[in-house]
Amino acid sequence: MWITPTSCNVPKSTIRSNNRRFTGAGVRLGPMKHYRSSIPKGVKERVFKKATGSYPLTHVECLLYGKVVGRRVYNEDGRLEYEVPLKDGKTHGIVYAFHGECVRSREPFRGGLAHGTAKQWAEDGQLIGAYTMKNGTGLDLWRCKTKWGTGRVYLVEARYIKSGMWHGFEWWLDESQKRVDAERHFWEDYLHGIERVWNSKHRLKRGFPRYWIHGNRVTKRQYLRACLKDFTLPPFREKDNRPQREFPEEVRIHCISLLSGYKSNRFNWMLLPPKSLSESGV
Repeated sequence: MWITPTSCNVPKSTIRSNNRRFTGAGVRLGPMKHYRSSIPKGVKERVFKKATGSYPLTHVECLLYGKVVGRRVYNEDGRLEYEVPLKDGKTHGIVYAFHGECVRSREPFRGGLAHGTAKQWAEDGQLIGAYTMKNGTGLDLWRCKTKWGTGRVYLVEARYIKSGMWHGFEWWLDESQKRVDAERHFWEDYLHGIERVWNSKHRLKRGFPRYWIHGNRVTKRQYLRACLKDFTLPPFREKDNRPQREFPEEVRIHCISLLSGYKSNRFNWMLLPPKSLSESGV
C-alpha cells in the first residue's frame, strides 16, 4: 500500500526517537499508539528533498554508520507523515503512514515485498481495516469512515497484487459499494486492459474508455484485434461502460457492513485467507 502524504518544512531543531517525538521547541508530544519504528535508534537524518511552496513536504534519509536504513517524510509543522525502513536498499520492516498524532496505517514488508497483515485506523483511532499479503501477493484494500451519522466504514480501493506488482483489476468504489469511480487492469505493473473513469454524475469522463497493451496506449480497433490473440486482455463489453459492478466474492465480502446496515463494521476488515489470483480470474 502506497499512501501519498497529504501535507512539510521541518525545523532543523526537530529531534525524534522511536516512540516519542519532540518538536523544535522541545515540547514532548508523547508516545504514539500503534507505532513502533523499525528504523533503529540513534540514526541521523539527512534531507534529500526540501519542501517548496508548491510541495510542502520534506524528505529525509535515516543514516546509521553512514548506511541508509530508512526514509521519513515530514510536513511543514515537523510532524511525521510517512516512514519506510530499509535493509540493503529494500523496504524491510513496518511502513507507517500518519494523520496528525495518529497512525493511519502500518504495513509489514520483508525483502522489498509486503508480507504479513496490514492495518488501517480512522482519525479517531478506530481500527477500520486489515488485509494480509504473502510475499507481495494478495488483495490490497483501503477504506474510509464517514464523518457524519454513525461514522460507517466503507471500501474505497481494491486492487490485486502479485509478487509486489499490480496485477489484475483495480477498482475505486463509491459509497454505495455497488458502483466504481474508476477501473483499471494491470499486468505485471503495466496498464494492460481498459481504463475507465466516471464523473460525479456516473457518466464516463471525456476521453474514456482508454485502451492499453503492456503499458502502451492503443486505439479501440487495435485493442479489439489484440484481444483475439492475447487472452490476458479483458474483453470489451458495452455494459461495462456503466459504473455498476458485480465484484468477486473476495472483494464483495468487504462491502457487507455498509450494504447490510450492520451497526458493527467487523465484516469490513475481516481477514480472509489469501486466494490465488487464478481463482479471481486474474
